[in-house]
Amino acid sequence: MKKNFLLSGAVLTGAMLMQPAFAEPQFEFSGEFEYDHVSVENGDTTDDLTKAELVLGVAIDEQVSAELTIAAIDEDTDEDSTVDDDIEVDAAVLSYEVAEQNITLQVGMWGAPVGQFETLSVSDPLAKGEVETSRNRGMVAIWSPVDNLEITAFTGTMDDTADTSMSGANIALGWEFLTFNIGQISDTGGDISEGATTYAVKAEINDFAVMAEFVELDDTDSTEYTHYEINYGTEINALPISFGIGQSVQSQNSAADTEQDTFTVAVELTENIGVTLDRTTLDEPGEDEVEQTTLKVGFAF
Repeated sequence: MKKNFLLSGAVLTGAMLMQPAFAEPQFEFSGEFEYDHVSVENGDTTDDLTKAELVLGVAIDEQVSAELTIAAIDEDTDEDSTVDDDIEVDAAVLSYEVAEQNITLQVGMWGAPVGQFETLSVSDPLAKGEVETSRNRGMVAIWSPVDNLEITAFTGTMDDTADTSMSGANIALGWEFLTFNIGQISDTGGDISEGATTYAVKAEINDFAVMAEFVELDDTDSTEYTHYEINYGTEINALPISFGIGQSVQSQNSAADTEQDTFTVAVELTENIGVTLDRTTLDEPGEDEVEQTTLKVGFAF
């Protein structure tokens, strides 16, 4: 589900004093409702999760805009204690765009722009749980000196914890059918409270998308993550269908590697309704292999 690593939203209060280009603010409203059914075969357990996300955007003029994202989790179907239930503000940002310099400034609450690419798999690769952070408070600056280059810098406090500061930057470069990314964050969102550096490349050739990502944490155990994925999109009986296979690996000095293999099929039934079936095999050192199947039904508008 989730978020582009380059944020949408925000900035400077002083910009509101400028003469608006629109006669009145322009509003946009979108949302997504999602139902997940997870079955863990070896553990003989199942889990259902219902969630929703609503996004309200407003363009005050050609330079100033704002975006509010509200998320909700049904606590009766949520078995994950790390996920907040009920209704909450997931992101709230103000944006100010300096078109002449191709600079966008943002301030508010947002997710840190690390984890370079969204994957097809329902189950996030191993590294994302350690690196991604959400509901940070702070400021973001995005600069595009040329059309195929985007530089992002951010600083603030992590999640809901005011005493944990974080900062970082990303560089995204596009060249023909390739996209390259380098990112750094000073403090990560997982159990390992250290900085991280990410390197990623994505190639899109005809109906295929190939991506590779490497994450290196700055901990004493030299924790590293790699993720490789190949996606293929086509149509069967006029239905858009995507197939994906991938592998994520966690390596450390003190333990054998943990591997996660995924196979995913995503079908777009209508313009607004999609179904995804995800098969994941997790192999951890000293543990039995865990096979998990996830069925996701989503409605977006």
